[in-house]
Amino acid sequence: MSAPTLTQGLVQKIRAIEYSALPPEAIDMARQVALDEYAVMLVGATEPRGAGRIATQYVRDAGGDAQASVVARGFKTSMPGATYANGTMTHALDFDNVVSA
Repeated sequence: MSAPTLTQGLVQKIRAIEYSALPPEAIDMARQVALDEYAVMLVGATEPRGAGRIATQYVRDAGGDAQASVVARGFKTSMPGATYANGTMTHALDFDNVVSA
């Protein structure tokens, strides 16, 4: 058997992490970052003519299996389509995490 690729090795290490072994500070920071990112996504979804709405309409028009939600838009589409639309909404206003340690 050949050695794992760099990506495979990283995935193996991540999958081996036990939640109970994580420091409380790391868990708290991860929660703050996730909440911040979700809030930025919602703001990006409200722009009337913004990139988030354009991406959402494109994904809706393209169709796809109802596998994943497009946040704040009320429909599901393929995972790649939802990832594209949600990611575009997240970065539509070019906000970055400002959570301090």
